[in-house]
Amino acid sequence: MGAVLVDQGWLPRIEAIFDLLAGVVPGRMNVVLTATRGLLASLDPLSYRERMNRLAEWARIAPDRARVCTDLREQGLYERHLALVAAMVAGDSDGVVAAMRDPQPSIRGAALTAALRAGLPIGEVTDRPVVERRRIYRALRRRPEPGVADALIGEVRAQFGDDEAAALLPACSAATVRALLPDLEHAMRLERLVRWHSGPLLDRVRERLAAASPVMRQRIWGEAAAGVLRCDPAQALDLLERYAPEESLPGPLDAYGVLAAYDAGHVARLLTARGRAAWLRRTVLPPAVLRRLAVLPTDELVPLARRFHDQSRALAALLDAVAPARRGELYDRALAEVDTTALVPSVEIMEVLPAAVRAREASRVLGLAKIREREAEVRTWSAFLGWPEASATLDGALRSGAADERAHGYTLLVQAARRSRDPQAVAEVVVRLGRLRNEQDPVRAAALTALAKVAPLLTADTAAGLTQVSTDAVDARDASAATTMALSSLAADVLQHHVAVPPLREWALLTIDLVSTGATVPVLRRFDTVLRRGQETMVFHRLNDWIIASIDRGRYGPLFALTHALGKRAWRLPQLQELLHRATGPHTLPSVARTAIGLWLDDPRTRSDRVAEVLAADPTAVTIHEVWTTICTSRTDLLDLVLFRRPRGRFVGGRGDLVRCRAWLTSSRRRWPGCRTDSTCRSRCACSSPGSTSRVSW
Repeated sequence: MGAVLVDQGWLPRIEAIFDLLAGVVPGRMNVVLTATRGLLASLDPLSYRERMNRLAEWARIAPDRARVCTDLREQGLYERHLALVAAMVAGDSDGVVAAMRDPQPSIRGAALTAALRAGLPIGEVTDRPVVERRRIYRALRRRPEPGVADALIGEVRAQFGDDEAAALLPACSAATVRALLPDLEHAMRLERLVRWHSGPLLDRVRERLAAASPVMRQRIWGEAAAGVLRCDPAQALDLLERYAPEESLPGPLDAYGVLAAYDAGHVARLLTARGRAAWLRRTVLPPAVLRRLAVLPTDELVPLARRFHDQSRALAALLDAVAPARRGELYDRALAEVDTTALVPSVEIMEVLPAAVRAREASRVLGLAKIREREAEVRTWSAFLGWPEASATLDGALRSGAADERAHGYTLLVQAARRSRDPQAVAEVVVRLGRLRNEQDPVRAAALTALAKVAPLLTADTAAGLTQVSTDAVDARDASAATTMALSSLAADVLQHHVAVPPLREWALLTIDLVSTGATVPVLRRFDTVLRRGQETMVFHRLNDWIIASIDRGRYGPLFALTHALGKRAWRLPQLQELLHRATGPHTLPSVARTAIGLWLDDPRTRSDRVAEVLAADPTAVTIHEVWTTICTSRTDLLDLVLFRRPRGRFVGGRGDLVRCRAWLTSSRRRWPGCRTDSTCRSRCACSSPGSTSRVSW
């Protein structure tokens, strides 16, 4: 729906027509109190936040507040909303009670919530529509008033049934909850009682479980487990010990993390009960539970590890959660009762074992006949040996006549260097990768993909070798997307881990520049999650020349990539923000300007001020989602500038945006074709239906 083009001379007539439709008596504004007109005039030019702050200050000190609010309640929706806010700030119970009789649902609902918070009588709840009753129940649950809820729940249940009574029950007193829970538990989610009434909930569940048969206990746990596991850990563990099903543990396993933090040994014993062995083998324990169980002594972890002896992924996850120094002993004791003569551990387990145990297991596996018969298996398991042995064994694969074998050999060689955690071994691998210059692209892509995972182990001495590898890969005639993606990933990881090392930083920037084109944007890793406080300034200064050089060539991808990588830390970099501001100018492409505006407005502390600058530079920027949303919510004083005529310019794209106009001034509503006035406001407008929206198409 497009905006209506209206001549200025017709605006007063159209507004008069809207007033008649809304039931406003002609000439009514002429008898508005002078103080009311003065208040409205002082609020109109302000943004929404400033307007509310100014109204609150006025409500606290104005001697004629009551008369002005009475006058406001006889005006339109916007004015009646101001009267309610002023009454809430001043603690005017009469004003709040008057707003509860307002014909507008949004005002009436806000007044109901305010009355409940202030302890004011709200009249007959049962006479109100269901939407308002739900609002009342929700307000009472958030800030319980047991006296009010206890008085209501009987009549609510009698007239509207158990469902509405169950919604009100969490707001009642403990005595009422104990009395009514047996009758209402079928109609409610029991976890709603956890916040205020965990005691009555646990008592009721304990009573039901004690009297139930094993079959019925399964059903009871299905209904109550989510709530019980969020209650007091000691009592929850006692219920589980006494009444949990013998073949499994009830409820979501994520909730057991809190119980394990309270008593990890007790949770471990529950998990390893004999009857739950089959269930545990097909269960994946969440990381939060494993981290808390890992603090137990090895003796207490051995039963759990033995349950996982034939579940490689589960055993690997448990070993990974344990401190490296304890993994070897735990692994050996987990397999103490297993015949390991022909056992071949999984790759997941080998990756988490300590170096000595990993080399021992690799040597044992290499001695198996079924492994020696396959050359590919020999290469794979040789890569788990110590670095000198692995390097010597894999050298033959790098000279093979088959491209697949060479690709596999390079991948295994890089992985062996990574497992050694020795920077010197990684440097040696980088030198040997110089052979990739004359290799086929599939081999080159496999080697570089593996190398992208060893970025933390690179040193300044490897920069020269890396430069040769990346230059050769980019210059190759058969270079593929997989190769360039691997180089880009490696360069991004190097920037993340070694931005303070000049040789590696310069290599990473060179590589990103080589693999990036005007149509692609480099993907940088998140810096804000790894940098220490204040290091974002150093990162920006080190990368500033690269960004400026790219901007001079009309490429803004590096600027946007760095802004995304820094996250919220980019807000504290004035020079970076200035570059984003420049990118919003009229000399950039609309797509570039849109992205720059979105990033420049990302900081909520400066968004309201900056959106005015954006509109002053180009009014058609109102069609950008971030700009339009800010105007509709916090800078409503700018609405009249953009609603008067349909915008035309470089940002007009013809798509719609969802808007909320509840905070708008009356003049803005009258100019908005989707929102007229109180009684004639369209059904999709937020003014007539709180929480609903209207759509604007530019």
